Amino acid sequence: MAPAEGVRTSDTGGRVLEAAGRIAWIAAALSAVVLLWSLSRHQPGWAMTIVVWGLAVLSAARPFDGLLVLAGFGPVVTTFSVIVGANERGLHYPEALALAFIAGAAARRAFQREPFAVPGRVAWPALMLIAAALASALIDAAVLGVEQPALRGWAGLPLGLVQDYLLLQNQVSTAALFAEGLVLFLLVADLCGRVPAYREPLLRMMIAGAAGDASLNIVRLVLAAMRQEHAWTTFLNYLATARVSSQYPDWNAAGSHFAMMLIIAAVYVARRRLAYLIPVLVIAVALWVTGSRTAMLAAILAAGLVVLSLTRSRRQRVVMLAAAGAVVLAAAVAGWLWYPSDRNDPIAFSVRTRLVLWRAGVSMMTTNPMFGVGLGGFYERSHDYAPEMLDTVIWRPHENAHNYFIQVLAELGMPGLILFIAILAGSLREAWKDVRRNAWTMGIVAFLLTALTGHPFLIPQVAYAFWMTLAVAAVSSSGPAASRLTRPWLRLAGCVVILILVVSLPARTRAAVRHADLGRTAVGLSGWQQDAEGVRYRWATAQSTFFYSSGGRAVRIPIRPGPDAPSEMDVRIFFDGQEANRVRLRSGDEWRYVRLVRSRKAGDADYFRIDLTAATVDGSGPLGSQRPRILMVGTPSILWGE
Repeated sequence: MAPAEGVRTSDTGGRVLEAAGRIAWIAAALSAVVLLWSLSRHQPGWAMTIVVWGLAVLSAARPFDGLLVLAGFGPVVTTFSVIVGANERGLHYPEALALAFIAGAAARRAFQREPFAVPGRVAWPALMLIAAALASALIDAAVLGVEQPALRGWAGLPLGLVQDYLLLQNQVSTAALFAEGLVLFLLVADLCGRVPAYREPLLRMMIAGAAGDASLNIVRLVLAAMRQEHAWTTFLNYLATARVSSQYPDWNAAGSHFAMMLIIAAVYVARRRLAYLIPVLVIAVALWVTGSRTAMLAAILAAGLVVLSLTRSRRQRVVMLAAAGAVVLAAAVAGWLWYPSDRNDPIAFSVRTRLVLWRAGVSMMTTNPMFGVGLGGFYERSHDYAPEMLDTVIWRPHENAHNYFIQVLAELGMPGLILFIAILAGSLREAWKDVRRNAWTMGIVAFLLTALTGHPFLIPQVAYAFWMTLAVAAVSSSGPAASRLTRPWLRLAGCVVILILVVSLPARTRAAVRHADLGRTAVGLSGWQQDAEGVRYRWATAQSTFFYSSGGRAVRIPIRPGPDAPSEMDVRIFFDGQEANRVRLRSGDEWRYVRLVRSRKAGDADYFRIDLTAATVDGSGPLGSQRPRILMVGTPSILWGE
């Protein structure tokens, strides 16, 4: 994304890296603008249009001011969009804000000549991981373009993914979110690395944003209680038993965010900044209200680590460690005795289901240990690896891994997990060079502990907050990094990995398209119907397309004239683009059965394409009618396999 820090631009390699970094920043800015195009297409209203594009302009002119807006306003932008009446379609405004900041700040960074102020030990793994995420997004876009023809536009490109990006939720958007978080991480680390004075104001603004978000959760409980006859009693009951997250669709992810920010704010209080006591109390209540047991336990453990990091002598540490252990034990006993039993699933149930999902993630990784199944792929493929648990225990067709490290392992392979851990470890290592001054980084530890049983990185607001916090940690123990050179082997490894991803992309894309799930893909066909005799069929227009499993050598397709058909017509059947059969149908005909015989070849796709064209009998061409019921197409069946 940018040249490694401290690269001397007097040599050829340095100049090449600098030029590559400049191009990468321009590409990041343009990509963000393209994705923001979907916001304009869906008419969000003048208020949100001004907010989003105004942030882009502000970030280009004054990047740090734009960052402060994102940090403080991002956690509550969803509620703001509801207040101004701009959220009827469910646009992803938190992501729109992040894209606006990236667009402006990346464009500004492309034309600045200051050395890149991010330590190479985290910058290069981040660059490699961004490349892996973008490769995953491109492959998934190609697959979706095949599986969902409606997405295809000019030159067959899946333009629908861009036009509706801020509305859609799919593997491409998941991969893009992952890449956006890493780009944000690099931008923030670079800003705070070049100007150390930016670090504390950013953390303070993030505390303010989290406190605002927490306040909305509490207000929601208050408003709900005020509608009841005994408001105070009802409020206390809600406070004790309800689970609330007004901004995020995932209670546990909200808990991860609040656990991290609670520790950061508590460190400010420990340093006698008593004004932060109010945010601490508000965020603590909101953390409780999320009902995330893991987040609460992680906050307690992180608080103990804060105390240990602030103590000076070994004796004090032993005493504080014993006290922390006693607090954790007391909290566990209190939770066992008094925690509302109907607020969460039983602990045994949560552990049992997670173990199944974790095993599924490891099994999924073994299918492609080098590149993984693609970001977002765990959710889509989870039913293939844990069908019994999903169908009979939690009653969902798909689920995430509930351990983000295992999810990264399954989706990006072993190299992806190694790079992910390298970014985390490298950033924390930098901060812990002066752990007393950077005790607030234990909030990051709390967040990562929650990621062992959840997937907070899949919620945009939560992921952005984490990456911004980690960025401050990555540059928290030094001034600008211009004087430090990246190790040559790290630069070489980064370039080699990125080159491998680029070179392997065409082959990986072809393989993914070949194995695309096209069983539900159809053009010109209705949903399934059933006649009086129980035969399943679909209505078809004059030209229709569907796909069928390539697992058999002979396939039989039932067809019949529909009520919109002419008195006589020819039906031409094309197999993978070549005409394989032709049948003449007359009004009133019963079901006719068309047989296709094929020989299976190495490299065949999992599904083959079948096109049906209703044509005139005089050979003049396809019927001009666009009526939806020209043909009845029954369920294809395999006559015999290999």
